[in-house]
Amino acid sequence: MTFLEDLKNTDDWSIRYGLWDKLFAGHTLFQELSQLDTGRIEDAVATIEHISASAQEGDKRSEWEWNTALALITCARIATLTEKMPGNLQQILRRLNPEVQVQANLDSDWQSFVRTSLYQFAWPKPLTPEWAWDAVTTFQKTPRRVLHSIKIAVLLLENNNGITADLTLELVEAGQGRLYSNPQTMSFVLCGESFLHAQQNAVAFIREQGLWPKTRDVRWMITKKSLEPIFEINGGSAGGAFALGLAKLLSSEL
Repeated sequence: MTFLEDLKNTDDWSIRYGLWDKLFAGHTLFQELSQLDTGRIEDAVATIEHISASAQEGDKRSEWEWNTALALITCARIATLTEKMPGNLQQILRRLNPEVQVQANLDSDWQSFVRTSLYQFAWPKPLTPEWAWDAVTTFQKTPRRVLHSIKIAVLLLENNNGITADLTLELVEAGQGRLYSNPQTMSFVLCGESFLHAQQNAVAFIREQGLWPKTRDVRWMITKKSLEPIFEINGGSAGGAFALGLAKLLSSEL
């Protein structure tokens, strides 16, 4: 029995909401969706939407968490789509944005068409087209190819305590020179403004050095040494690690 089936079948609401919380932490939802085919994904969606609708106010997810869950479900639906037609892709994307328009004619191979459509779609912040394309290809079991990777130790602040973690940076092919978070592990990690600002400064510095190839993306994730889920990242201390890691990673392309 899968995690989502446990969530659906339990009648004990204290257990159900414990499972509900775990669904929005770490890689749980991504892992569950990756095991499902089209029909079972729709069953899972019905379960998630039912529990969300019946949840007490204090148990409802924040807007960004709910939007992220819907976006992951959208990516899983696209990945398992059997009738590969533009209208069906548009119908899936309209679950997130009812106004979206997808090109009516399939003027390329299906994968290229989907990729172009995802890059033209306005994903809810902080999600990006690179994040979505990575999720779709992973759900399809055809993940983006990693050319090089590097891991650097970082210090995180959690409940006013310092903890050690690993920053992993992966250079992936067929990109547009963007940095994006790993959708499998980082989708439900809330990144604070100071952290994002330090990250952006590191990227700007690397670009100024002319190190970043325009046809490569970099995927990042931070994991605790204990492998426990991370819920929030704040502070600018990781900026130096990003700059150092990006410089080492991208110098391999020179």
